[in-house]
Amino acid sequence: MANIEKKCPSCAATLTYDPGSASLVCEYCGYSEQVAGFGQGTVQGVGFNNQTVYSLQDYGVINKINVCKQCGAEIMVADNQLSNTCPFCGSHSISEVVDSSSTMPPHGIFPFYVTKEQAKESFFRYVNTCHLVPKNIRDGSALSEFVGVYLPFWSFDTDSVSAYEGKFGTYRGSGDDQYTHYEKRSGTIRKRFENYWIIASGRKDLYNVLKRMDKCDIRKLEPFREEVLSGFYAERYSVPINEAWDQVRGKFRQEIENAIVNDLRVDTISYVNFEPVYSNSQVRYFLAPFWITYYKYKGKSYPLLVNGQSGKALTMWPQVSPAWAILIVFAIITIFFLLIFGFSALRMLLWFRT
Repeated sequence: MANIEKKCPSCAATLTYDPGSASLVCEYCGYSEQVAGFGQGTVQGVGFNNQTVYSLQDYGVINKINVCKQCGAEIMVADNQLSNTCPFCGSHSISEVVDSSSTMPPHGIFPFYVTKEQAKESFFRYVNTCHLVPKNIRDGSALSEFVGVYLPFWSFDTDSVSAYEGKFGTYRGSGDDQYTHYEKRSGTIRKRFENYWIIASGRKDLYNVLKRMDKCDIRKLEPFREEVLSGFYAERYSVPINEAWDQVRGKFRQEIENAIVNDLRVDTISYVNFEPVYSNSQVRYFLAPFWITYYKYKGKSYPLLVNGQSGKALTMWPQVSPAWAILIVFAIITIFFLLIFGFSALRMLLWFRT
C-alpha cells in the first residue's frame, strides 16, 4: 500500500502536493509546477432519478487497490508502488486487488490547505482543551505519524414535491387547562436540497468521528486532478451510490416533515403520510483532505483526525470507564471540600491566636 506518486522530471524524486499553493514540489532539487485547471470551473455531478440510481454503473480508470485485512480500508495506489502499512490502523496485513475498473473516478477534490505541522499544532491545541484525555495522547508519545489521506464522500442535490395528508395538533389553553386540538389537513410542500453529504467510507471507526465534522467550504471544491494526490493516500469509496441515496433520502424525509409542520404552524403531529417525488437530482463523488494519526489501546486502534482544509481536530479516544469516572469525580469533590474546610479552620485558628 502506498500513496499515488508523480516523479520529478529533473531528478526523478517524488513530487508532493504543497498544501495551499496549488503546486507540486520536489523536496530535493526544488523543482515545482502548478496544478493545471484549479480555480477555473465548477464541479458538475451526474444526473439521475429514483430508478436509474439503482442501475447507475460505476465507471472510470483502472487503479490498483490495496485492502487492509485488519480495518478494511481500501486505498487507491499507483500501479508501480509497494508498501505494507495501512495509514489508518498501522497494520501490516495488506492484500492487493489489481483490477478496480468498476471504480467511479471522483468528480471533485478539496485540496489540502493545512500542512502537517499546522495539523499537529491544531490537534494538540484541541487536546489541551479536553478533559479525561489519556496522558500519552496529550504528550503525543503514543501516537503514530500524521499521514495525509483523502477520504471519500457523496454529495446530493435535488428538488422535491410532496403531497401530504395527516392529523395535526395545536395546543390550546394554558396550565392545567391546556389541551391539544387535532384536525386532519392535507396539502403539497416543495423543497430544494443542496450539498447534502454522505460519508462514503464504510469504516465505522471513521464514521463515528466524521459525522461530527464541519463540511469543507464548497466554494473550494475543485475538478478532480490525480496529480493533487501525489504524496498522499486516497481511500476508495465503499458505500455504493444507491446505498448513499437511501441514506440521504432519510435526511430529506425528516426535513420535509419539519417543513410541513412549519408551513401549517402546528405544534405536534398525530400522523402524516407523504411520499416525496424527486427531480433535477445530481450526485457528486469527491475526496476531502484529512491528516490522520491513530492511538492503540488494548489491541484496538482509535483514529484521530484533523480536517486538511479547516484545521479542525476530530478525535475519538478510549473513554474512562464509569467506575473510574465516579472515582475521579469523588476525588475532585473531596479535595474541594478539604480545601474549603481547611481554609476555614486555618482562619479560625488565626482568629483564636489573635
